[in-house]
Amino acid sequence: MHETDSSSTTGRIKRRNAGALSLVISALSLIYAAGLVPTFEWMRDNVTARVIGFLIHTVLLMFGLGMILLKRRPSSAAKAVLALVATLTAIAANVALIQVTYEIAPITAGWRSEAPKEELNGFGFRGQTITVTHGQRVVLLLGDSQVEALAGSVAQMPETRLEFHLKNLGIDAKAFSLGAAGYGQDQQLFALREYLNRHSADVVALWFTPGNDIFPTHMPRNGPSKPTFRLAGDRLITPELEWGEESFTSPIKAVALVQRARSRALFERRDDHWEKFLPKPYQSLTTHTGPVDRTWENTTNHLSLIVEDLDSEKSHFSIWMTPPSPRMEYGIRLTRALLTEIETIVEANGARLVLFHAPQPPRTDGAEKIFTFRGKYYRASESQISQTLDRVLAGFDRVNLPVQLDDWRVSETGLHLNPAANDDTMRRLANELAARLKQPSQTPE
Repeated sequence: MHETDSSSTTGRIKRRNAGALSLVISALSLIYAAGLVPTFEWMRDNVTARVIGFLIHTVLLMFGLGMILLKRRPSSAAKAVLALVATLTAIAANVALIQVTYEIAPITAGWRSEAPKEELNGFGFRGQTITVTHGQRVVLLLGDSQVEALAGSVAQMPETRLEFHLKNLGIDAKAFSLGAAGYGQDQQLFALREYLNRHSADVVALWFTPGNDIFPTHMPRNGPSKPTFRLAGDRLITPELEWGEESFTSPIKAVALVQRARSRALFERRDDHWEKFLPKPYQSLTTHTGPVDRTWENTTNHLSLIVEDLDSEKSHFSIWMTPPSPRMEYGIRLTRALLTEIETIVEANGARLVLFHAPQPPRTDGAEKIFTFRGKYYRASESQISQTLDRVLAGFDRVNLPVQLDDWRVSETGLHLNPAANDDTMRRLANELAARLKQPSQTPE
């Protein structure tokens, strides 16, 4: 009898301890899942970690609930039912917890300026507020980081300096910007459509950047997601995701997290997805016995090569390669198709398109050489840039504005124009645009 009482007492103690332990475990799991401990703050920006946290919390909560159930002595059938109830309760608790505590940033196709909010115009690009008084002419600058010009103040931006120089020429004009780092004609096209749905322009001046623009996807490889057109024959195919379109946006946040975790592999290899649509890239040489140029190996001079992928031609140096690869030929055709679509939209809205390019001082003598990088050899020439550019821009209203200042860079290793070079380029662009702006506005048919 004494032994039975002792066994019963021990069982009650174990069950009481189990109940207390279950509460502790449940509380810890809630803290873990909610990300309330600073150690786990990184989970909020890591989809996989958050899904793992969800699963861990589910297991811990199930374990805690199961230990509470141990306080009773149900039959085997009842245990199975209770286990199911514990599982469903744990999952429901997690789903509710995630729904209340997690803020899931949307995954969108494309991006806009990362400038401070107070420096953005009404379209999310860096520049002045878009307001026009009656009789003023409007120049819309379309481009990439050169237009955005983050290295200078808003007062030093290309749009501001262009507007200043136009007024010095006696033209009452306003200039506005649509452009952000890494933009090509795909996102420029979407931004232009959005602008022209709300405002008008007399001239759309597109700052063409060959190293960025002549390729269907953005650098580096598997970089930020963006809407990307492609060609089927000579026909433009609309991107799978429109500009700014969100993906994985289930209203149930737990479902959205699982969707993202499952799709992470796709996002990490989305350039591989594009390979099936693209012709072969430039084929490097694996051996070479003649003289070579090793300047590309000095990444201090060419920092972009660290993150770029020469093998897939996701590189600013792809346009140097000679002869142009089938992939570059495709890029030229695609770029021309996008520029033609931009021109069509511009003219349909009573404006005219002007393409301008600001060639920077050459970095080499322009002769064709064999360059080495990471054990491979590339036949390339800086003069190939102008040859390819002539093919891309043939037939368009084009202005060439070579950089003329000796001190033109933002930094020794960068390729962005500093405020002085921007001002000089916009002064010369204003001279080119003056005659066009003095002509009567075109009337859409």
